Amino acid sequence: MKLGFNEANDRFCKNHSVMMDLELCEKYGFDCIDIQSECLNRDLEAGKITLEEMGAWFQSHHLKMLSYNALCFFNMKQTQEEKDAVMAELDEIIRRCNILGCKMIVVVPSKDMKERGLTPTRKEIREDAVAVLKEMVKKCEPHGIRLSLEFCGEPSMTINRFEDAYAIVEEVNSPLVGVTLDQYHFYAMGSGWDTLEKADGSDPYEIFLSGPKSLLRIENPNAQAERKLLVFRDSFAASLLPLLAEGYSEITLADIRYLSPSMLGKFIDFTAQDVLFLYSTSVLNDSATIK
Repeated sequence: MKLGFNEANDRFCKNHSVMMDLELCEKYGFDCIDIQSECLNRDLEAGKITLEEMGAWFQSHHLKMLSYNALCFFNMKQTQEEKDAVMAELDEIIRRCNILGCKMIVVVPSKDMKERGLTPTRKEIREDAVAVLKEMVKKCEPHGIRLSLEFCGEPSMTINRFEDAYAIVEEVNSPLVGVTLDQYHFYAMGSGWDTLEKADGSDPYEIFLSGPKSLLRIENPNAQAERKLLVFRDSFAASLLPLLAEGYSEITLADIRYLSPSMLGKFIDFTAQDVLFLYSTSVLNDSATIK
C-alpha cells in the first residue's frame, strides 16, 4: 500500500505553497502527491518555482507526482471555440506532466447547465463526454498519460454519480481512461454500491485498506490514549475503520472468512481491548461465510 497526499486538503491554508507540500510529504514518508492545478498556477505566476525546477526535484526525491488535478469543465461545450480551448488546455497540461514526470490527469465535468440555458438529458451528457474523452485519449496516448474522470457529488454537476461516470468510461473503452473515486463525492449524491460491486476489480473496498486480509494491525503513535481495539470484520468495515484510528493506539482487524477462529488465540491477545463486530448485511445474512 502506498501513501498519497491530496493538495485539496490544505490549498486554502495561509502561505500555502506547492514546494512546501512536497518537502513535508517527503519528510513524513508519503509516496505520491496529487497536485492541484490552481495551487501550481498560483505559484508559477508568483515566480515561486518553475516547472523545470519542480521536475528536477521529483527526479531527486522519493515522492512522485501521482496526478495533475485537474482539467476542469471539459464537457458540454457548445461552440467550436469552447471545444478548442479545452483541447488547448489539455495540450498545456500534457506539456507540464512531461516535465513533472506525471502520468495521470484528472478531468472534471462541467456544471450549471440551467444557468447556461441548457437542459441536456443524461444520455446526451454521456454521449458528449464519451466523444470528448476519446479525442483526449488521442492526445494523451503518445505520452503514456492516463485520464481519470472525477464525478462530483453535487446536483449542478453534469456527471455527479459513480454509475454515470463508470458507464462513460466503459463506453470510451480505453486502458488510459478510468474513474476517480472520491469517498465524499460517492456518498454526496447517493451513488450505488451495487454498481461499484459490478465494476472492474474483485473488491470495491480495496481503496481503503488495500483489499481483504486475514489479519491486519493499524498503529497510531500519536494517539492520546493507549487504547486498543479488536475488530472482527469483512471488507465493508474497511471503509469505516480509518475513521476510528484517531481514537486508538492500535487496532487489530480480524477477517475470519480467511482466518479460522480456532487460530485466533495464536495471533491475538484478547485482554485489555475493546471489541467491535462490524459486518455488512450481506455477510450477516449469510452466516456460512463467517462460520
